[in-house]
Amino acid sequence: MKINIIITAAAIASIIFFGMQGGVRTGVVAFGGDIASGTGDIASDDSASPVQAVSGFGVSACAPLPPLPSGATVVRPGADLRAIVAAAKTGDVIALEDGTYTQADISFTTPGVTLRSVSGNPSAVIIDGGFSAHMIVRVRASNVTIAEVTLMHAHYHLAHVTPLEDNVSIDNTRFYRVRFIDGSEQFIKSNGNSTGTAWTNSGLVECSDFVMGPVGREKVRNNCYTGGIDVHGGRGWIVRNNYFEGIWCDAGIADHAVHFWSRSRDTLVENNLIVNCARGIGFGLGVAPTRGRTYSD
Repeated sequence: MKINIIITAAAIASIIFFGMQGGVRTGVVAFGGDIASGTGDIASDDSASPVQAVSGFGVSACAPLPPLPSGATVVRPGADLRAIVAAAKTGDVIALEDGTYTQADISFTTPGVTLRSVSGNPSAVIIDGGFSAHMIVRVRASNVTIAEVTLMHAHYHLAHVTPLEDNVSIDNTRFYRVRFIDGSEQFIKSNGNSTGTAWTNSGLVECSDFVMGPVGREKVRNNCYTGGIDVHGGRGWIVRNNYFEGIWCDAGIADHAVHFWSRSRDTLVENNLIVNCARGIGFGLGVAPTRGRTYSD
């Protein structure tokens, strides 16, 4: 028996549980005046689209970004996206035309760079790692924004936010209206650098979809070592208006849809919808690592 968890929170959280067996969801759930109903296997195709789009959560919750600024770098499928991002300067906006991009392991090492779609339609711009890329994107600098694209099919994490070994923490990473599909491990992972001397602060994850389908579920390894957002030692992160679905395994127990631990603090998680996931929201759990984050107070 698997459990459906629906959590919405502003000042007060409402939690509704109803049963699920064999990956098939049945029943009707009502909240806030909206009614969501349906049956069938979760996210049954490669794109792992949500079974139901619920107004006010995920990519439908927020308006598209404003039109592209003048001077944006417009990129078409087939371009060397890794090289374009590596060469970006602070303030650059890299805008992707509709289509599928198969070059992953894209690393942001320059602060203040934005990666977004031209159309503002996250479903139309796909960066697909084919389960061979270790990560789809790596954020290793401050003030990086990733918006209105789909990141899918990573061997490890779809997005990894972690500082370089220069003792400089990362501030203000933003994910906005992003579709995270089928991460074999965590969909978003954030942790300190290897020496525990730099961490991540003020991350913002909003109006995004996190969906695991049957194709991705088959790729999960290590006793169901997968989860939605997993942050170690993060400070001041906000997670709001997101949609999580299907993060569970046939064997083993997946990590939380949203998990902040290892001395994370000042975390705000609000107004998210979590459906058919093994675990919902977790703060804490386990002993802090040897190189865990410390604070002046």
